[in-house]
Amino acid sequence: PPPAGGALGEWEVVGGQEKGGIVVRRGRDLSSPQEPARLAFGAVVQGQELIGDRLRFVALRCEGPRSGWVSLSAGGKQLLRRLAAAAPQAPAPLEASPTPLAGVVAPPSPSPSRAPAAGLASRAEGARPVEPAIPSIEDLLSEIDRDAQEDEERELADAAREDFFKLAAPSIVSVPAQKPWWQDEPEIRLDGPKFSFRAAEMAGFRAC
Repeated sequence: PPPAGGALGEWEVVGGQEKGGIVVRRGRDLSSPQEPARLAFGAVVQGQELIGDRLRFVALRCEGPRSGWVSLSAGGKQLLRRLAAAAPQAPAPLEASPTPLAGVVAPPSPSPSRAPAAGLASRAEGARPVEPAIPSIEDLLSEIDRDAQEDEERELADAAREDFFKLAAPSIVSVPAQKPWWQDEPEIRLDGPKFSFRAAEMAGFRAC
């Protein structure tokens, strides 16, 4: 067991698995009152005081009492095992930057933007000016014929569209209405048996 006093580190319960953990008492003496719950197997505690084989602890990661006294061993069986302290990690060494020698001037690094510019300049110097292509007479005539044909097709399409709209326009035909029989002018026969001057005057005729 580690010596009494000082930092006791962390301890893990490695006994009492078949009994549901190890016994925890409220005092150092084995006759002191016992806690109702046991310290579970695999629990991790922080050692506070060690007297003989008795350890006073504070629970860190466990199921059971939060503090109390436990035995490190019982009946020749180890109940608690001290965990090894994690070694502190050494800081990573800093990479030493190269120190330039006194009196030595480093050559300037080539600028990446200058190389393409020089290449473009040399390419421009060697390139020849592009002369505009002059169309031949045959190409001009064929283009004129193609434009005339397109104009003719466009005119035919416009005429067909106009005829279609004319046919679709509503047509109105006026038909004179037939007069009713009471509006017909009366027919008077002078040689009829029922002729009378009075009837002629009523119809708008006058005898001369």
